[in-house]
Amino acid sequence: MKSIMKRIASTVFAFFLFLSILPSYVSIEADAKYIRITDRNEVDGCDFTKVDKLAQKLDSIFDGEANIYSDKKCTQLVNTRIGLYAVPNNKVTQYVGPYGGPSINSGTSCWIYANGVYYTLFGECTGNGAPGKNSEKLNLSSTSSKKATYKNFKSWGVRDGVGALIRADGHSMIVMDYDEEQLTILDGNGDGNDKGLISLRVRSWDEINFTVSYIIQPKEDYFNLLYPVCDNHCYANCFCVFCGKTSPSLINYLNQCTQKIDTKIRVKTTKDGTFKTLPCSSNTNSASVDVASFSAGESFTATKIIKNTEGNYWYKVNIDGYDRYVYSTYTQFGFAFGGTVENKIYPESIKQGSSFSIDADFIFDNFIDTVKAEVYPGFGVTSGTPVISSSVASIAAHTFDVKDSNVNKNLSFGKLPIGKYTYVLKYNYYYYYCENNKLKITCTEMTPILTKSFEVVSSSSSSSHIHSYNKTIIDPTCTEGGYSLYKCACGDSYKNDWNASYGHNPGSAATCITPQKCSRCGIILKESIGHKYVSGITQPTCTAKGYTTYTCICGDSYKCDFTAELDHSYNKTVTLPTCVSTGYTHYKCSRCEKEYYADYTDMLGHKWDSGKIVQAPTVYEKGVMSYSCITCKLTKEEDIEKLDFVVGDVDSDGKVSAADARLALRRSVGLEQYIKNSKQFNACDTDLDGKVTASDARKILRFSVGLETIL
Repeated sequence: MKSIMKRIASTVFAFFLFLSILPSYVSIEADAKYIRITDRNEVDGCDFTKVDKLAQKLDSIFDGEANIYSDKKCTQLVNTRIGLYAVPNNKVTQYVGPYGGPSINSGTSCWIYANGVYYTLFGECTGNGAPGKNSEKLNLSSTSSKKATYKNFKSWGVRDGVGALIRADGHSMIVMDYDEEQLTILDGNGDGNDKGLISLRVRSWDEINFTVSYIIQPKEDYFNLLYPVCDNHCYANCFCVFCGKTSPSLINYLNQCTQKIDTKIRVKTTKDGTFKTLPCSSNTNSASVDVASFSAGESFTATKIIKNTEGNYWYKVNIDGYDRYVYSTYTQFGFAFGGTVENKIYPESIKQGSSFSIDADFIFDNFIDTVKAEVYPGFGVTSGTPVISSSVASIAAHTFDVKDSNVNKNLSFGKLPIGKYTYVLKYNYYYYYCENNKLKITCTEMTPILTKSFEVVSSSSSSSHIHSYNKTIIDPTCTEGGYSLYKCACGDSYKNDWNASYGHNPGSAATCITPQKCSRCGIILKESIGHKYVSGITQPTCTAKGYTTYTCICGDSYKCDFTAELDHSYNKTVTLPTCVSTGYTHYKCSRCEKEYYADYTDMLGHKWDSGKIVQAPTVYEKGVMSYSCITCKLTKEEDIEKLDFVVGDVDSDGKVSAADARLALRRSVGLEQYIKNSKQFNACDTDLDGKVTASDARKILRFSVGLETIL
């Protein structure tokens, strides 16, 4: 986006100078609030990312590809190029892919366009604030205010780049990038006047005043999978040498470690050793290798303590821009880093009965424990019994805002009688370190960060007070001398301690677009020398126009001489339906490889024959019947239930009698020809030995008169 701002800056003065004669379709609109870009020629995908694949996708969106159609069949693509009215009368459909059909049939211009862009980038729809499986809905409850501010964006975890979809005050938009000064968004119907007009808008945080309803963005791993910084990682010492991506082996091992504790301390090595790529030796994990050596007596800053899978404590340090690890037993603790306290607001003169709001912003590398404010009677008194005090303990955070806490809310200045007082703001913090391979924690003593004397005067008094001067040092400039300004709260002031001016200090030499300036005050010492361009032609594609790029040796470039896009030329391949799958037609462009599926037909389903017996059933085993599909020849088998019989009931009359014993006896001597394992044979075989004997006939006879039992 910075390259866009450079091109815009060179035309802003001329824009205002000739505003009265510009036509109504100007491409860049600028006022005291924001800059609006509606000319496709003024923006490139590479303005927002260094990843080629993502830059190309952004260019296709700027040229009109946003998966928005004018009919529910998703065949009439709407031209959603920047600067056009892409969503006329809100009567359009958003397409969600070749298999699902349309999912959003109506909605406001901004909502349809933002969802169309989000789907084009990440293949998922956000619906009414519902993220897809590869997206996440950010938790906005971590801040008291839902206003769109840089601080809130950071607290919520908004992507610092392309990707987040925001719904705020009934408006939907796509975040392109943001920093401490401004936010760049892509949206339709951006100012509510031009219905559906697509534009990029650069807005400062000061003029943004919308309340956020929800924010949806792709998950980090999914985004990196879609748009990798490099397609083929080359890992060396657990990091890609091209993009710095952490290797999976490092991530997997760190996830197994039982403790990961933030700290910021200075440690000193007690013996010679080496830094590792993992918080373990190569014996613990073969991926851990030595990457740098150190000698006894060297000092390093540790930012985390990790307890590894072996129960040992390691420090994480940064060596040459990479995270490295050193075993804690090779070091001794030096000191812990503190922090800063900014934006201090304190009392100087208060009328009796009046309230006063104190403030201070604590920003610490380690953990703030307690913040306390006390007021003592008398000027310069900082001990004894305070007349009023308040504190917050067990803060356990790196930052603390006094104004929004009970330290401020519970300090009742309005109760103080007329007199002189001293205000004291104190704090302490705690930090972690290791000693003898054990984790230690230490809390510092309470330390005054601000001591200030003030007076409580009569509520009717307008002037009587004692001067209390604050010293402000005004540094010299290139053209003016410096001094110290002494100023009382009543307005009385004087200057002293004068110093001579510095004189100009020439900065970098002038370039094509950058003048030479004084490195101190910024005044221009030599004007820029201007561009010298070389042209290069880019041929049109199916979805993108052709153009000529004019590039200067300094890197600045612009595009013009656009030619129309070619449109797609599809070849189709028909796939017929089968018993288990639907038929469809595959359309693929012969030029750009764009493809889609359509013309679906129902699957045929199986047609089974009457079947045949593969295995006949017996009294002990089930039989098997086999069926075949007459279309695809697929086969399936089903069980045939096994035969039922009663032991001893040879003639199957439902009872065991002497007649059954006679038949068994005849089978034992071969006078009856019952086939083995037949129902009659098995009824005769009372002892289940696989043969029929006189003993079986005798058992049946005894059973028939109640003298014996059978199975």
